[in-house]
Amino acid sequence: MNHSKYLVEFDSIDWELIAEGVTEKCIVQNNQKLRLVEFSSGFFEENWCSKGHIGYVLSGQMNLHFRDEIVHFKLGNALWIEAGIANEHKMRLIDNQTVCLLLFESLTD
Repeated sequence: MNHSKYLVEFDSIDWELIAEGVTEKCIVQNNQKLRLVEFSSGFFEENWCSKGHIGYVLSGQMNLHFRDEIVHFKLGNALWIEAGIANEHKMRLIDNQTVCLLLFESLTD
């Protein structure tokens, strides 16, 4: 394992089950969080999320339902959602396929 402060080796981090149908690999440094998150069959987001998210779709497809529109994301798309009630959203998997996202989050919000 390389111990450089500039390198994140997700292969050396175990997957953690954080909710039904959601696993992640996570690293936290200097009030920043980097997450590799996989959503699979069994995932259902019941409540609206008002957190901000910046990320990249590594595999799969999903729809993000906002109060006034549905946005489709697929492999290679990035997402940038500002925090707040005006941007509340729920993720929906397409045909229960697996979706993998790389998410960047600030812990100071």
